[in-house]
Amino acid sequence: MSYLAEECGFASHSSFATVFRNITGISPSVFIREASKNQSS
Repeated sequence: MSYLAEECGFASHSSFATVFRNITGISPSVFIREASKNQSS
C-alpha cells in the first residue's frame, strides 16, 4: 500500500488512507478485502 500511496503522490500511507476513506467511505484495507472476496466468487 505504501508503494501505491507514493506512486499517487502522497507523502505517507496514512495521508493516502485518509483521502481514500473520505472519498469511498471505507479504508483501503477493507476495499482490498472486499475486492478479494468478489474475485473469488
